[in-house]
Amino acid sequence: SFQAQPTLGAHAAYVYLLLFGFLGGAIFSQLQKIVPLLSWYDRFAPYAGRSGVPTAAELLDERLTWTTPFLHVTTVLCGALGLLLALPWLIRLSGILGFLFFGLQAVLMFGSRVRGKVEERPAPVAVPVPSERSVQS
Repeated sequence: SFQAQPTLGAHAAYVYLLLFGFLGGAIFSQLQKIVPLLSWYDRFAPYAGRSGVPTAAELLDERLTWTTPFLHVTTVLCGALGLLLALPWLIRLSGILGFLFFGLQAVLMFGSRVRGKVEERPAPVAVPVPSERSVQS
């Protein structure tokens, strides 16, 4: 009986899928969460508790956060297919798409640093709470 042996390209594709597909995706998905949080903490922590302060989630554009996973999956699949089929042009296309993906991630991260303003509203006025002595009198 004939049994196909995995080729060097298949092994390379498996390693590529593991490193860039799974680990790369996990790293970038965490970066999309932590960078806006750190940006919020750096810019808006002194204003916490005031009205008009954006949340960390409001610092990222939701439309772009759905675009980057699609581009990442496309890049990884092109690279793995190029390695599996030994197609240099597809591997190059994967590199170009990967470069675009990293650039889009950088734009998202920079955008989270500059997006959001504390709206100019007066600080809330503290209303004194009556003490028990004044209530009993």
